[in-house]
Amino acid sequence: MEDICGDKAYSVVHMKKRLQTYFGSDIIITEVNGKPNIVTFRRTASSILNEFYRRPSSKSPEEEKLSMIETAAKLIKADIMSLKDSKAVYPSSVDINSEQNIIFVPDSLQTLLRALFSQNDSSVKVASVGQAIIQASRPRTLIAPLQIALLLFASSYTEVQRFELNAAAAAHDRTNTQFGNGTFVQYIADNVDHNLRTLDGHGTFHGMGMIAAVTPGFRLDKAVPRLSPTLKEVSDLAKINIEYYKMQSKQSLQAEFATMNYEPNMIDTTWKLDLLSKVCWPLTCNRPSWSAIMHKVMDGDYPGKSSVVFLPMIDMNPSDLTCINSTLNFIGKHAKAQHCVPILTFDQPLYWKAMNIIKDEPLNSPLKSVILRLGGFHLEMIFRRIGHLMRNY
Repeated sequence: MEDICGDKAYSVVHMKKRLQTYFGSDIIITEVNGKPNIVTFRRTASSILNEFYRRPSSKSPEEEKLSMIETAAKLIKADIMSLKDSKAVYPSSVDINSEQNIIFVPDSLQTLLRALFSQNDSSVKVASVGQAIIQASRPRTLIAPLQIALLLFASSYTEVQRFELNAAAAAHDRTNTQFGNGTFVQYIADNVDHNLRTLDGHGTFHGMGMIAAVTPGFRLDKAVPRLSPTLKEVSDLAKINIEYYKMQSKQSLQAEFATMNYEPNMIDTTWKLDLLSKVCWPLTCNRPSWSAIMHKVMDGDYPGKSSVVFLPMIDMNPSDLTCINSTLNFIGKHAKAQHCVPILTFDQPLYWKAMNIIKDEPLNSPLKSVILRLGGFHLEMIFRRIGHLMRNY
């Protein structure tokens, strides 16, 4: 049109709008990046059936069978082309459940596959094979959820890599999402290991990992946008400022150990506990079992299951004072942005070093607002004393 009309030719956007207004749902306009839009007429079931009944009737039974199969394929293909989906965003986690996977497959294709599979409950096969057929029929205009989400339902390696970059960028947005008022946030930091080279095991990543446990939990079903970020752009999103640490004072916290008083010739009477446990075992006890101990020590309404938010990692030795100092500063800034108290849990070695760092800071330092907790959960889990061991902590 530009060759004939020159500058007076209609724009692509205007022509697309006019075609959609005139033909309505009878056409499909496929948009492929870097290529001209493709306009396809949608074939309705009535037109396909009319074509089938108008075919020549002087065919052999084998040709008749193949003609019916071809007509059925055209009907199914028409339903697949009628699916409304977009490649602008990736399927969300909600689209991966079994019910949504079946709904994604058109009824005509479901009918065909259920007739082929002999099992009474063939939903998994119908969803997996059906979505594979849909993806193969529309490879450039549609992303089937199972193809991108689960192992062995294969998208191309390039598409998987692109999804990983977009998912990492979207995870950064979730990290900065406001947790909301009335939530309790517990930050946890500890060493993390990741085997980068699975063949020989060398070059294992060893750094500081951080998470935030938010109670009550929340759910984000935000779709992952399908963009083309570079590796540098994604890495810049998760960058943490390294705060170099140099101890100001030479005196560190001192641990005090109490002396246990006991008689050297004390008679061991703990053997009686075995007899006591055997006698008490058949008796009814009001103390709840381990599965109910958390409900026993709970006070107030149940807040619901917590959510775990993954925070960026620091590629340094977790025991290094600079790494611990950088972790404390990052947690303090993140908690300030979330309008919550920075409560941070370490295991014992990191807890002791973090305490010395905070003690060494001046009174006006933002690190003074960080509340450190020794890894009480780990101690309670090891000694099976949930609700008792750390009661007065």
